[in-house]
Amino acid sequence: ALFAFSFQRLKEEKLADGVQDYELSMDLRNMVLSCREPGPDGEEEWRVHVAGEKLPGGDDDEGPPDADLDSPGPESGILDIKRVSLEVVPRLEWAQVFEESCAHVAEMYFDDEHGGVDWSATCARYREELLPRVRSRIELTDLVTELLAELGISHCSFSDPTDAECDEDGGGGGASFFGAQGQLGLRASWQAIEGAGAWRVEQLTKGDTWDARYSGPLARPGVGITEGAFIIAVNRTKVCAEVSLEQMLANSSGAEVLLT
Repeated sequence: ALFAFSFQRLKEEKLADGVQDYELSMDLRNMVLSCREPGPDGEEEWRVHVAGEKLPGGDDDEGPPDADLDSPGPESGILDIKRVSLEVVPRLEWAQVFEESCAHVAEMYFDDEHGGVDWSATCARYREELLPRVRSRIELTDLVTELLAELGISHCSFSDPTDAECDEDGGGGGASFFGAQGQLGLRASWQAIEGAGAWRVEQLTKGDTWDARYSGPLARPGVGITEGAFIIAVNRTKVCAEVSLEQMLANSSGAEVLLT
């Protein structure tokens, strides 16, 4: 549970049950909570509320009339995490995994001397000579496995992600690491406009516009995008010259895309 203490009343007050963790905003006005329902199968949810105030729907707070306190939205404060999209750059992620592996052994190994192995120098040698050559997640596993073998002990290993985590469509029950690339069916060029810029639609893929299976997404009736139009935002995110439209549409195949 999460409690708040009032120095004016010298009294504590329970704000919420099932809180696993919390963080305050930089201005200390809001808080984000990680909550979990009771029981081994309780689902985790993330909520945003005014800092120091009770969560709506608590023991003695039924919330506003007709308010939906069980669904994501401003009334409940629940965040719809499924809508969050995170772009992962593999080579940067592999470097982070490597560094975390080195740090974990340095901090948690049972022998401070690492069996006579200069662990810092060994990690530096692998980092400088081999890490830049890694081209796949499997090669990263081989690299870290060889690094751990320098310690000369058993029961110290490194493994790939599980099949469920790597399941492309999430059918394995784990998080989806990979998604299908979204396509707009257009050719665009960057145009600088008043200190900012936009992507100008140069050409649309039309196909059979009467059949959704064989037509370009933007050429279908009622979409309203024409050649010469300017795209200034994708899913309410402002475009820029450094990030292509393809990058902004990663993992969005089959999803609704809002263009401005």
